[in-house]
Amino acid sequence: MAKAALFGVLVVLAVASGCGDDDFNDDASSLRPADEILGERAEDNSENVAVGARIEADGVAIVVSDMQVGGDDFGPWLEVTVRAENHGEDTYNPNLAIVCDGAAEEGGWQADSTYDLNGELPKDSFNEGVVYLLLPEDPRTQEPVPECEGPAFVRVATSDGGGSDVTIDQALIDEMNAKRITG
Repeated sequence: MAKAALFGVLVVLAVASGCGDDDFNDDASSLRPADEILGERAEDNSENVAVGARIEADGVAIVVSDMQVGGDDFGPWLEVTVRAENHGEDTYNPNLAIVCDGAAEEGGWQADSTYDLNGELPKDSFNEGVVYLLLPEDPRTQEPVPECEGPAFVRVATSDGGGSDVTIDQALIDEMNAKRITG
């Protein structure tokens, strides 16, 4: 009987203390998606540069030397030629992603790229190749992909948070939008 009384008291306390989902909705109007805030922070910390410009961040020099539109039956991608040189400590290849104006998330990349975004970049080494960047929200499943609004750019980010945004020519964005899956 004492156990039943204790259980009843605990249930009453749990209900009275507001352990329900309603606690999460009291001030929901002041909350925003984390991806949106992180994207704004990245924009604030990024410098816009042109294709061919040398980006220096955290002991790594990065050059995006060319951009072209490619793709397959699942939709387009942006073929980005990149070289990263590590003059600092052991690190990883910089991350690259397409960012469209007003998009809440960055685009992904094709695993068959010749530049491995997850690859190690030891001290005093370089890595170069082509990375196939996808539009934001491209699931590679022949599902519709939202249009990429310009201006758009390739965000180049090192593992320590440094980097820059490389401007994508609007003609390339227009070509990708024309080739994307729409329905």
